[in-house]
Amino acid sequence: MDKETHNIVSKFRVPLVIPQLYRPTQPLLEKPQEGIAYNVYPCDPRLRSFVSHYWEVKTTQELPLPYFFRAVADGSTNIAFIPGDSSFNILSGFYDKNVEFSLGTSFRFMGICFYPSMFSAMFRCDMSELTGQTVKLEEVFPRTADFLNKSISPEQDLGTMLKYLDFHLLDVLFSGFLDFNGVFFSAVDNIYKNKGAFHPEKDLDLGVSSRHLRRLFNQYIGDSPKAFSNVIRFQNILKSRPSVQFLKESKIFYDLGYYDQSHFIKEFKRFSGFTPGDFFDL
Repeated sequence: MDKETHNIVSKFRVPLVIPQLYRPTQPLLEKPQEGIAYNVYPCDPRLRSFVSHYWEVKTTQELPLPYFFRAVADGSTNIAFIPGDSSFNILSGFYDKNVEFSLGTSFRFMGICFYPSMFSAMFRCDMSELTGQTVKLEEVFPRTADFLNKSISPEQDLGTMLKYLDFHLLDVLFSGFLDFNGVFFSAVDNIYKNKGAFHPEKDLDLGVSSRHLRRLFNQYIGDSPKAFSNVIRFQNILKSRPSVQFLKESKIFYDLGYYDQSHFIKEFKRFSGFTPGDFFDL
């Protein structure tokens, strides 16, 4: 890291403040469902500027019908796995829409949720190659896939699994340089602070061209500054948990930069799979 970049990183405290400014959320999983348990676990404190949390979705009893796992757009990168099943070690990049897939009637599905851009910084990879994709982990990061296959098993207790995950990620973190770019993280810092409710290419004065900024976002996030801002804006609406009546009366979508109500509803449905009214009535 050159001196100028180091000074910018220090000035904006990147990435140390990220957990205070933004945390990915999956509210559909947080809603209790009979026979399904969803749990979130903290990582080692030294990883908390990079990893939002570990998560687990599992059945507590055999389900009568296959369970469809739906995830809303949150900007994060996830490594997901089924302990003991090497065929299901996967990596998901940036999605600008909700995704859904079947897990069957009995399962234990676990994962590592990285803050937006932090997977790229830790693993030193170009996220544009993973945009809108879920790929087999062994095809892109065989070392981590091999770790999951050899070190994580369904016979282990949860504490042991989490400890091994911490050890591996700390090893990745300290085994090489961290790929930080001060201009990029300054932009992300502003997007978080403004809750995604602005156009970063117009509203930020970072001393670089819009084309260069888009290139940085494609590398670290996997999509444009505008696409990332839209996801952060959507996530902040979810976290405010507004009532349907409030959405109708307050016209909050104008304050958040939507053109009109139809624009708000269309984008919300793309990111969640539901209209705002249906989502907040769930």
